[in-house]
Amino acid sequence: MGFIQDTVARLERIPTATRNLMFLGILAISVLVLLVLSLGKELFALGLLFILGTSSLAYKRRYKGIPIGIEQVTMTTFVVGKAFGPGIGVIYGPLTAVVGQYILGNDFDADSIPFFFGAGIVGLTAHSLPFPPLLSVLLCSLIVSFCTSLVDFFGEYEQKLYGLLFMVTHFFVTLSLWLPIGSSLLSIAAS
Repeated sequence: MGFIQDTVARLERIPTATRNLMFLGILAISVLVLLVLSLGKELFALGLLFILGTSSLAYKRRYKGIPIGIEQVTMTTFVVGKAFGPGIGVIYGPLTAVVGQYILGNDFDADSIPFFFGAGIVGLTAHSLPFPPLLSVLLCSLIVSFCTSLVDFFGEYEQKLYGLLFMVTHFFVTLSLWLPIGSSLLSIAAS
């Protein structure tokens, strides 16, 4: 017997379900390789922004309940929505927020769902907004701060202070990080 006949005989001994899974795996890997080859630069930009956005929430794994707004999901979502359109932005925002908040940060509380919703709004609306860095920082910060702190503003006095602290720190941290590099990230993502 030749090489091909031996290979076919070995494949026939593998259970059908396993063979089908192997075939689907090979097909999926082939599609991914073709996707990376055709969307290389865009995929790289999306991956870089995804890593930046999700890793900014990793602190929540260790420091739970601290109302500081150092997350960068909002601004990376703005850049993705602006560069790739509202369809990609509205998927990217909540996906990045869920991975960062829930998986990396291991933090799911009453503010999580409004935060995911706010990230989706930013991704959906970013494409139609102008991009002077200060305006985008202010607008995105207000959207996510409002959505995230909405639950806090219905609470006790201390809870309201937590919401206000989150809004203020989110604005200034985002402003200090993104004013110098926001336009550069947008040009990388859009190219």
